[in-house]
Amino acid sequence: MKRIALFADGTWSKPDQNDGNAPTPTNVVKLSVAVAPQDSHGIDQVVFYQKGLGEQGGLWDKITGGAFGLGISANIRELYLFLVQNYHPGDQIFLFGFSRGAYTVRSVGGLIRNCGILRPQHVGRVGEAYALYRDRSPDSHPNAPQSVAFREAYAWPDAPIELIGVWDTVGALGIPVTPLRFWTKPLYEFHDVALSSHVRYGYQALALDERRKPFVPTLWQKQSHATDQVVEQAWFPGVHGDVGGGQTLTGLSDGALLWMADRAQRCGLALDPALLPPHGDPAAQMGDTLTLFYRLLGQRERQPGQANPAGHEGVHTSTLSRHSTLHDYRPPALERFLAMRPVTYLP
Repeated sequence: MKRIALFADGTWSKPDQNDGNAPTPTNVVKLSVAVAPQDSHGIDQVVFYQKGLGEQGGLWDKITGGAFGLGISANIRELYLFLVQNYHPGDQIFLFGFSRGAYTVRSVGGLIRNCGILRPQHVGRVGEAYALYRDRSPDSHPNAPQSVAFREAYAWPDAPIELIGVWDTVGALGIPVTPLRFWTKPLYEFHDVALSSHVRYGYQALALDERRKPFVPTLWQKQSHATDQVVEQAWFPGVHGDVGGGQTLTGLSDGALLWMADRAQRCGLALDPALLPPHGDPAAQMGDTLTLFYRLLGQRERQPGQANPAGHEGVHTSTLSRHSTLHDYRPPALERFLAMRPVTYLP
């Protein structure tokens, strides 16, 4: 038995990125390097990190990957291939991602639900498995005869996912300019990002104060029959990068990182605390993502609480701390959410 932890970074993100002379790794990078090679019982932990879209190649890849989301299919297949090459029955699987990387690992979860994890001798069928997952017809549903037969013939009998942990999933893969959006959307609309019952723990950190219209978050809906599944979706103060990292100022994003690290450790993933920040700062300066380009595209306020009760949403305690400490921090969406009864508070 071992643990396999896969990490998919956000668009244009990579381990050695910086702002001037200041390193600006995302929370995906920070958590990936904090995973210990072994836990205290000698159980091996294998890590695979994937750069974000737009960082896999040259300038053309940077443009098409970042603007259009092109390359996400290759990223999904790459993560799945790593599992095929390394997974053995009894291994625990952990998936982490930020932004479009979050969308990527959630799609990997859907691919595993549809097709299982191929046994190594069938590695040549990765493309076939992906095509089956991509087909959104009733014949390719996980419980459809075609999918069941594929898993029985080529995959390990059972491959549950221990944890999917994501920071601010962005489901908008295409460029947010109307003529091009309608061209790119059909390329990716097959991706199934619903949280399957074969995922034991699902955790998502969400940015309460992000207002860019193309950055609408994709929340989970817990399925009614998944009675033993644990799902937590916590609203943190700040914008997209204040939750997922990748900025010079890390007071807010460190809080979201430590929350995810705590959840991962509860599920058995051993981390080196020396490689994690000691604490976050809920009163830290917030980023400003509303550049002129995004202002022209329009704004969309996030709406916490709309997925309740199936969404299993809650306000993280750092949000409440900022709300009580900074008297000018009064997001209307938070005020409405706090007026709801009941409201879940997540430590």
